[in-house]
This record gives sequence, C-alpha cells and structure tokens, in this order.
Amino acid sequence: MPSLPDFVLVFFLIINTLLGVCTTIDLPLHYVRGLSLWEKVSHPIDAFFITLSMLLGFEALAWHSSNLFWIYCFISFITMLLTYKDEFIHQKECLPSEQVIHAIMFSCSGVSLALGAIMILLGIGKSLFFLAFIIGSIFFFLQIILNFFVKAPKIAFRNE
Repeated sequence: MPSLPDFVLVFFLIINTLLGVCTTIDLPLHYVRGLSLWEKVSHPIDAFFITLSMLLGFEALAWHSSNLFWIYCFISFITMLLTYKDEFIHQKECLPSEQVIHAIMFSCSGVSLALGAIMILLGIGKSLFFLAFIIGSIFFFLQIILNFFVKAPKIAFRNE
C-alpha cells in the first residue's frame, strides 16, 4: 500500500502530465477554428495564473511559509474560477472534440491545484512544483507567441 505522500506525488505528476498533453493537443485546435481577440488574451491569462500558482507552491515549500500557503490557496481558487470565463465562447465556437479536451483540462487543473495544497501541507514536492512552474512558463510564452506573432494558416474546415 503506498503512503499518502507517495500517492499525492505520483497523482500530481500524472494529473499534470495529462494537463500538459491536453494543452499540447488544444493548441493546434485553436488554429483549426481560429481565436477571437478575447481568447487570444484570455488563454495566456489562464496559463499565467496556473504558472503563478505553481511558483507560489514552490515558494511556500521553500520558505515553509503558512502565509504563502494561503496565498497559494487564494490564487489557486482564482485560477479555477478563471478557467470558466471562456465557456460561453467555447459552447458556440468549439467542435465537440475540443470541448472534451477543455473538460479534461479544467478537471486536471482543479485536481492539480488541490493536490498542490495537500503537498504543501505535507511538506513534499518542491521540485515537482518547480518543474510545473517551468513547463507552465513555457506554455504561457508559447501561447503569447502563437496568439500574437504567428499567423494561423487558412484551414478550410474552421468553424465559422
């Protein structure tokens, strides 16, 4: 039987790997349908907040700070709420396959952030938080580059 710390670390790693895979799948889907200006701005905001959460988790563990733990919890809650801001747009513009990817991403995000809080309370996983921060930063900057500096190709089967 695995210990609670081992279970939490492995589950955090699995959930964040799934989140990364879904994000990688989601990026090309944006090109297929094209993004409105709102989504071009909105999606990097989501990536920024989840990345900020991971940095705060790392710092809370590094400094053994209960204040940083509570800031992590607050920013994580804001992060989870922010993921729903685009749902009205997604309902109108996304194909069902993209909707499924979004649902998985939203679920993984919430589970990851909740597991992160448990990890901080258990005093474990500082390196996993840092890894998640680095990967989140890459996706954040990648979204900015793709959304604002790379022209999407014309694809005949976009949702228009």
